[in-house]
Amino acid sequence: MNKKVEKTRRKLREALLALIDNKDLDQITVSELCAKARINRTTFYKYYALPVDVLREYFQEINDLILGQIQDTTTASASLDIQAKMLHVCQVYYDHQQHMRILVKNIPDIMPQFSQVILQTRVGEIRELSLIYFIAGGVTAMILQWVMSSFALSPLEISQILTRYIVRLLSAETKDISGTQN
Repeated sequence: MNKKVEKTRRKLREALLALIDNKDLDQITVSELCAKARINRTTFYKYYALPVDVLREYFQEINDLILGQIQDTTTASASLDIQAKMLHVCQVYYDHQQHMRILVKNIPDIMPQFSQVILQTRVGEIRELSLIYFIAGGVTAMILQWVMSSFALSPLEISQILTRYIVRLLSAETKDISGTQN
């Protein structure tokens, strides 16, 4: 992406985030957003259909940052690998906490997007697809609650809780119904 496009998108994002401080997203018009960003409406429509699309793009950028930095290196312990990945996810969201509540509040389909990030972190060696989705959904719900609680716990604390739950689920996966190891 060229610098002019990046600058335009950044101006739109900053203007939208400033406007959201004073009114709900659904009350912000494209004209109002463009006036605040000092761009014309034609330029806006070149990149977006609605103001919410600016937020969706920003959230995707944050998620791309998470995924771009996670490396698939395996540590001596699977739980340490999970802990490192969960801490990274939590730390990036925490670093963007100023805007995360705005994003969660204003993007109606944000939960599947969160889940996709968790799914793509490839936590543990999980064979059962339903368990992968169960873990991703649970982690997503806990992270959303953490965001909405204004990040009451530190990234380290929430990542430790998430890791503990994931490790418990993974260890339970290796047991069959009678309680013996596979």
